[in-house]
Amino acid sequence: MLRISGVQRGICSPAAMAITGLLPLILVGAPTPSPGPETFLLPAPEGYTVANVPTPHGHFTANALAANFGTKTSEAMNRLAEDGFVDGYGYVWLDNATHRELIE
Repeated sequence: MLRISGVQRGICSPAAMAITGLLPLILVGAPTPSPGPETFLLPAPEGYTVANVPTPHGHFTANALAANFGTKTSEAMNRLAEDGFVDGYGYVWLDNATHRELIE
């Protein structure tokens, strides 16, 4: 028969509660933002058009963002992972007259 001491009980109980509390987060996965970011991002000012860039444009992942770093993709991916970056949402607009970019 296995006996659990008071110290073991004091350690196991909070650990079990913490794991049990995290189960809904683990099982559900990544949350979906509601409302979607496209509903609250402001439109571009007059004279700007959506720039033709791969990332950031709309929803993008850490992998898509890191891919823009060419030969440093793996280094960028490691840094994004260290910083806890998962995904993002953004737009880039271009003012055709002045060639200025607006990034949101």
